[in-house]
Amino acid sequence: MIARVPYNPIKNDLYLNIICDGNGNQYCQNAENEVCPYLMKLIPQEMLYYCHVAPNAKITIHRGHKDGPTIATAVPCFLNNGATDLHFKEPHSTVHLKHVYKKGFPTKTQFTINGVKYHWEEENELLQTKTGTVAAQFYRSEHLDDESEHLLGKLIVKERTQHLMEIAVITAFIAQARCAERHA
Repeated sequence: MIARVPYNPIKNDLYLNIICDGNGNQYCQNAENEVCPYLMKLIPQEMLYYCHVAPNAKITIHRGHKDGPTIATAVPCFLNNGATDLHFKEPHSTVHLKHVYKKGFPTKTQFTINGVKYHWEEENELLQTKTGTVAAQFYRSEHLDDESEHLLGKLIVKERTQHLMEIAVITAFIAQARCAERHA
């Protein structure tokens, strides 16, 4: 069991909510609530990414809502059991994710992007493998609000860069989906 931390934003960290839509699909919203200065009400958070999981285990990632542009797809690798091939549209590239399951050891999802090796330790921390630097953390929610839609957890990205945010969100979606498949 991982330690739970209270929601306490650090200035450079980006806080995101990962939410399940009740159909096995997930989406990501900014968790940093904004207050409209004129109405003094919370502004609804926009959907940043949407992850559709098809029955054949194909995962499609959209920017924005489910009808937004497809930015990546992920499919189980047929040549390497226990792996996923992640295909980005722009720039066109493929990232190979290796899911390592060893009894008595934490599950890992390993991948390399731009020559830098990363891995998810369980589904909790995204680490740069060489340095051990934490790139992102996922804190699973223990509370399900209702059956149709619920917060899976909070994803904290340690750098506010578009590239790292997308990598953290997309690989977190995939790690969550593959974990759910394994436990189904």
